[in-house]
Amino acid sequence: MSAIAGARERSLRVLRDERFLRALGQAVFAIAVVLFVAWCLGNYRGRGLTFSFRFLREEASFDLAEGMAFSPIDPYWKAFLVGVSNTLKVAVVGIILATILGTITGVARLSTNWLISNIAGV
Repeated sequence: MSAIAGARERSLRVLRDERFLRALGQAVFAIAVVLFVAWCLGNYRGRGLTFSFRFLREEASFDLAEGMAFSPIDPYWKAFLVGVSNTLKVAVVGIILATILGTITGVARLSTNWLISNIAGV
C-alpha cells in the first residue's frame, strides 16, 4: 500500500467514525443557532428595536376569563403568570384523567371476558 492510499484510508476512516460525525453534527447545529440569533438581532437593530423584557412591566390592556384575579390594568408579567397557572391546572387534570383511563384500559385488557378484552385492545 502506498503512502497516498494509506492517508486516503485514514481520512475516510475519520469520516465514518460515529463519534466524529456526532461532534461534527453538534458543531454545525451550534453554529447554525449562533448565526440565526445574530441574524435576528441584526433585523431588530435594522428596524430600530431593542431586545428586552421591559414590556412585561407595561399595562396588558386585555382581560382574562379564567384563573387568578386579573384586570386590564395589570402588567403583562401577571397575565403570563395567570396563563402558566391555568396551563398547570389543565396539565394536572389531564395527567390524572389519563392515569385513570390507562388503568381501566389495562385492567380491561387483562379481563377474561372476550368482548371487554378486545374492546380495550382497540
